[in-house]
Amino acid sequence: MTNRNLETFDNPPIPLQAKLAAARTSFVFLYIYVDYYNLFKPGVIDDLRAGIVFEFDITPILLTVFLALTGIPALMVVLSTVLPARVNRAINISVASL
Repeated sequence: MTNRNLETFDNPPIPLQAKLAAARTSFVFLYIYVDYYNLFKPGVIDDLRAGIVFEFDITPILLTVFLALTGIPALMVVLSTVLPARVNRAINISVASL
């Protein structure tokens, strides 16, 4: 083998911000898939139409909690790629502690 062939299989280092963004993106997709596949269980759609989610009444507070649970990781994908490292680290530690 020549050096050229070996170089094509080199893995360049991936920045930490890209790794964080990939991890959060995976989490958001997993979260969405769980919700999506839950709709296939018998009676779930009827409960949604009746205003019930997982035995909870659908209220503005419940919807706000759901929005925070999905919105924060989605927002962190963007923030972890665009913020400077020092600010990114502080925000990641803060969000992770929640």
